[in-house]
Amino acid sequence: MEVQILTLCDNAQEYNGKLVLVGAFNQINAPSYPTKIPEMSIVAHLSFAEEDNGEHTITFGLTNEATGMEIIKTEPYKPNIDIQSKNHTANVNLVVKAPNFIVPNEGRYILYVDVDGHRIQSTVYAGVIKPKQQQ
Repeated sequence: MEVQILTLCDNAQEYNGKLVLVGAFNQINAPSYPTKIPEMSIVAHLSFAEEDNGEHTITFGLTNEATGMEIIKTEPYKPNIDIQSKNHTANVNLVVKAPNFIVPNEGRYILYVDVDGHRIQSTVYAGVIKPKQQQ
C-alpha cells in the first residue's frame, strides 16, 4: 500500500474514479484564533498492490502536535481490496468533508491517515497573521 496524496483542501470530490482537488493547502493563516474555515476537505489517494488484497481499516485524523488533542478523527472506512485487473493495482480515493471547521489555536497540527495501524502523516501549520497597516 502506498499513500500518493494526503492533503487538506478547500473542496474535493471524486469523479469517474478521479480526484478533483480545489485549493490544496498545509498552512492556515488567520488574524486570531479560534478561527473558522468555511469549507475544508481531507483527501487521500491510496494505491494497493496484489499483496494487499483483503479488507483494510482506514482512518483520518488531525491532531494538535503540542497538546496531542485530536481535532478530527473519522470513523473507520473498511474497503475490501480484490485486485484481479491487468495493472495489478487498485486505487482508493477518500474525501472527508469538514464544513465550518474550527481551528482552536495556532501551532503545528499533524494530518494523518492510518491504514491497518500504519500511520502516514504530514504537518499543517496554523499561524497568526497581522493585518497590513493602511497607509
